[in-house]
Amino acid sequence: MTWIFFALLAPFLFALTNQIDKILLARYFSKVKPTTLLFYAVMVSVVIAIGIVLFKPSVLNVPVLDAGLMFAAGILFYFAINPFIKALNIEEASRVIPVFQIQPVLAYIFGVFLFHETLSVPQALAGFIIIAGALLISLDLDNRRKFKAIVFGLVALSCLFYILESVTFKFVGGYYGFWDAAFYQFLGTTVAGVFAFIVIRGYRADFKEVSKEGGIKVVAGATLSAMLSMGGRMAFNYSLLLAPLVLVQLVQGTQAIFVLIIGTLLAFFIPKHGKENISRKHMMQKVVSIGIILAGTTLLLLG
Repeated sequence: MTWIFFALLAPFLFALTNQIDKILLARYFSKVKPTTLLFYAVMVSVVIAIGIVLFKPSVLNVPVLDAGLMFAAGILFYFAINPFIKALNIEEASRVIPVFQIQPVLAYIFGVFLFHETLSVPQALAGFIIIAGALLISLDLDNRRKFKAIVFGLVALSCLFYILESVTFKFVGGYYGFWDAAFYQFLGTTVAGVFAFIVIRGYRADFKEVSKEGGIKVVAGATLSAMLSMGGRMAFNYSLLLAPLVLVQLVQGTQAIFVLIIGTLLAFFIPKHGKENISRKHMMQKVVSIGIILAGTTLLLLG
C-alpha cells in the first residue's frame, strides 16, 4: 500500500500551499495580478529540473516524442495553476478545493478508455462517499442560493488541465520511470513560466513591485509555498505509477479535510491569518463533512 502514503502526502502538502497562498494573496498581491505568484513555482521548477538531470543524466536519452509529451504536460501544469490561483483570490480555500471533486469523474473516464482501469463496488462506493463529503463542505450555509459561476468555471478549467497532465505523466512515466517523466515535466513548466515572464510586460512589473514591497517575507513565503506545491506534485505523480488513476484522484478528496483543519487552526490561534468561519453552525458542517470523507477514505483502503 505504498501508493496510499504518497497519495495522502500530496493533498496534505497542497493544503499547506493553499493556506500560504491565500495569506500571501490577501496581504501582498491585492494590488497586482494574483498569477504573479506563479513565477515562484517556476523558479523552484528550474532547481528541481537541474537537480534531476545532475542526479540522473540518462533522462536526456528519452526519445523526442515521449519527451515532448511530458514537456507539453509541464506546460499544461503551468496553465492549470493559473485559473486555480485566480479562483483562490476570489473565494476562501475551503470553498474552492471541494470543486476539484470534478477530477475523479474525469479520471475515471480517462482511466477506463486509456488504461483499461476499473473499480470494485466497494471502491466506487468509497469514491462517491468522499465526493459527497467534499461537496457538503462547499455548501454556503449563509446563502443557499449563492453560486459563484466564475469560481466554478475557473476550477473546472484547472481540473481539465490537471487531468490531461496526470494522464500524460502516467502514460510516459509508466514506460520510462518517474525521474525521466518528472524532468521533462518540470522543464515544460519552467519554459512556460519564463516565456510568460519575458513576453508579458505587466507580469515583470508586478513581480518586481510585490517582491520589493513585501521584501523577504514575500520571497520566503512564496518560495516555501512553491516548494510544498512541487513536493505535493511529485508525491501525487509517483502514486500515479503505483495505482489506478481514478483511485489516486479519489484520495485527493482528503485535501478538503487538510485545508479545513489548517484553516481552522489558523483562525483559532492566528486570527489575522485565519479566514475560516468558526461559528457553531459552520463548525458542525465541517466536522460532519470531515467524518464522511474519513469514512470514504477508510472504505477505500479496506476495499
